[in-house]
Amino acid sequence: MESYSQKDLKQISITEETEEAVILNELKNGRATILKNVKRSIKPVIVGRKFKCKYNLNLGVSPKKSSIENELKKLNIAISMGADTVMDLSVGRDRDRTRIELLRNCGVPFGTVPVYTMIDSDEDIKNLSKNFILESIEKQCEEGVDFMTIHAGLLKMSSKYIEKRLTGIVSRGGSLIFRYIKETGKENPFYTYFEEIVKILRKYNVTISIGDGLRPGSINDSTDKAQIFELKVIGELNSYCRKNGVFTMIEGPGHIPINEIEKNVKLAIKYSSDAPLYFLGPLVTDIAIGYDHVNGAIGGAIAG
Repeated sequence: MESYSQKDLKQISITEETEEAVILNELKNGRATILKNVKRSIKPVIVGRKFKCKYNLNLGVSPKKSSIENELKKLNIAISMGADTVMDLSVGRDRDRTRIELLRNCGVPFGTVPVYTMIDSDEDIKNLSKNFILESIEKQCEEGVDFMTIHAGLLKMSSKYIEKRLTGIVSRGGSLIFRYIKETGKENPFYTYFEEIVKILRKYNVTISIGDGLRPGSINDSTDKAQIFELKVIGELNSYCRKNGVFTMIEGPGHIPINEIEKNVKLAIKYSSDAPLYFLGPLVTDIAIGYDHVNGAIGGAIAG
């Protein structure tokens, strides 16, 4: 976790109005991460509790809607309005070309969810191999991706908890991995090959955002056994990353009522040993369709 330069530290110190000694201490103890692939020449962004809150923009094409041109427009608008980071969640045939074009035009840290590029059909799920997974991840690292969401915390053992949920799995990455588990009878491959994935990410100084495939999709499922079981696994994976020199962020949760937000933040801090938290909202109600930006802003303001 020491692949950042003195120049990066100075830039962060100025931006955050924080002494370099404080920054180094937070990085050393895994309480902060610098988002910057070694192959990129961008201004580094630091994430952690002692630093300014950062805002991420999600964009990307789908098989039936949008285009690379439209996504580039969104990218430019987002950066002009102060987005600190950008994630490409593209699916469909144009996803690779979209990622490359967005990266080429993106001057802030850029993230992806690699599993989205690996599975298009039921046949792809059955044929998801170790080599394909590792090659796909390294390809994106080589392109310059700065951080990646890896859903490695959803295990076969989670099945008994998922069945009791009202809204099941709402994470796209989580649902793809759960289908793999159900159809093959094997363990989550991102968990099985986690050591190899970490080695690749370390090589490029890519931060792993440990994804919460079992985040609650409704208030009813908030802070349930499925969510907490996965959070504990994520905590173990986070510890492994720290010991092996890879920066981390912890994703989640999803739909959480206002009165449970503080509890969820404390649980995340406890199990992740105070790693940087990447909130997906939280969303404080299930009845704000079309107003996710407001819903998430309320949850984020309270959680922050």
